[in-house]
Amino acid sequence: MQIHEVISPLKKFLAVIRVKSSQAKTVIEAETQTQARMLLSKMYGASNVVSITSVSVDESLDAQPTASQLKHAQIISNLTDQITRNANTLRPTKRDLLIAYRRYKTKQKRANLEYEKQQRLNNLREE
Repeated sequence: MQIHEVISPLKKFLAVIRVKSSQAKTVIEAETQTQARMLLSKMYGASNVVSITSVSVDESLDAQPTASQLKHAQIISNLTDQITRNANTLRPTKRDLLIAYRRYKTKQKRANLEYEKQQRLNNLREE
């Protein structure tokens, strides 16, 4: 085994592969583009390998999310919060509605009785 086989990392290649009537992208690691094409030809068939391009990866760079990724994460967070709030809001049950209706009817009866009482008092005063 030679030292360059151990020390030098493999290069990455982006390949476009034909799958049925559409195309898919995949990444493969190989020493050269020719070797990448041979590997892909063996895996997917030579006629299905559409194109291969070299991908340069600078591993010293930190991966920073793009603005669209941050916006997407913020939207997901907001929607999750909204769903949680909606799920945690109290909703009246049929029993709650029935109790509220009975209270309303009772207050209505009391108000009617009070009104009739006032009417009787007014009629007595007029006589």
